[in-house]
Amino acid sequence: MCPINEDPMTTGESLPYEIIADIFTRLPAEYVLLYCQAYRALRPFTANSSFVEMHLQRATPIIAFQWFSRSAIDKSKTICKINLSFTDENAKKIVTKRFEVDLRFGCPKRLCLPHLHSSCNGFLLLRNRLPDTAYFLWNPVIQEQVIVTTPIVTRPSRTECTACGVFFHPTARDYRLLFTYNEGVRIKSMVLSLATKSTRLIPNTVSHPPDIVRPPIVLNGALHWMVDDIYYNSLRGDWPVCSDSIVFFNMNKEEFGTMSHPGDPCPLTGQHYLKGLVEMEEHLCYYDNSSHDELVIWMLDDYEKQGWVKKHVIIIAEMRKSCMVLGVSIRSYREARVQVIHMYGDNLLLRVYYRNLFLYNLTLGTFRRVGKMSADSDSRVRAVGHINSLVSLSSTMMA
Repeated sequence: MCPINEDPMTTGESLPYEIIADIFTRLPAEYVLLYCQAYRALRPFTANSSFVEMHLQRATPIIAFQWFSRSAIDKSKTICKINLSFTDENAKKIVTKRFEVDLRFGCPKRLCLPHLHSSCNGFLLLRNRLPDTAYFLWNPVIQEQVIVTTPIVTRPSRTECTACGVFFHPTARDYRLLFTYNEGVRIKSMVLSLATKSTRLIPNTVSHPPDIVRPPIVLNGALHWMVDDIYYNSLRGDWPVCSDSIVFFNMNKEEFGTMSHPGDPCPLTGQHYLKGLVEMEEHLCYYDNSSHDELVIWMLDDYEKQGWVKKHVIIIAEMRKSCMVLGVSIRSYREARVQVIHMYGDNLLLRVYYRNLFLYNLTLGTFRRVGKMSADSDSRVRAVGHINSLVSLSSTMMA
């Protein structure tokens, strides 16, 4: 390829379109955008849906994370600037991007407290904490952003909805937001199309509410969460059983369902918050942190038959020692709770004590901190697996 200060379309060294496209789909999205901005003849690449889709399929996974404080809330802020950080699977370089978010709409006194929620094909979904009435979609590469107001159900009574995640509908080929809401003691759901701006109520009741605090795992044409024990108990008066502990949403059929987690049944009710889901090698994985001694990771080897295989067992005591060496102050075993955020080959991205991110190498048994720990003792960190893409929000939302 020609040097960046030379236009490949005018030097007489132009390559066929197919070869240039193949090269560009293997470059990071930021580099593609840089070249296309520098050379007018290359700009049609970013507008070509086939090229954008091929680039998306070849994109390398990265990590997006955000530190925030639970207590330091400035109630005068209705427009805020937030920092999101990005790093690759080796966490050797961290890039922080700062941008402005305004979630007020027609309510000038609405607090602006956006939190990173989930990711889909290069879009980051942020939700507002207080109140949770608006959602912010942002592509950090091409700097496009869209604010989505929460749908309101007016019958039988006025009810605001809560977003569970964003997904790409495989048949309609548009991006949609999935919402749930209460209808008495029942849980109902709806989808909002970003292309048509229309909502569709899903007729069937959601039997088990998903834990929407954590991002869904999108695999095999479905979104997956652990069940929300507390929400279920508040509506039903009892606790969900382990055979219904994993909630999924089929994107094509737009239907909810449940499946059992692997291993032994939970010895105590209301313990599913200590378990979680993650993706590894394009398989759904389940981790169990209910024991103070070990972190167990299972892989769903056969999705249709729900066949699970135990893959890894990590000793918590060794993890505690490593964390203390790295400067993590842990006052109790409960505070040392470990959450698996993402998996990259032999590396696990872990959140320890709510405000520490580490990469743990399964082969070597070593830890490495990701980013700097916040000085605020009440701070927390949110992290999701992400990919940088050239997908345009504006073209997606065109009716």
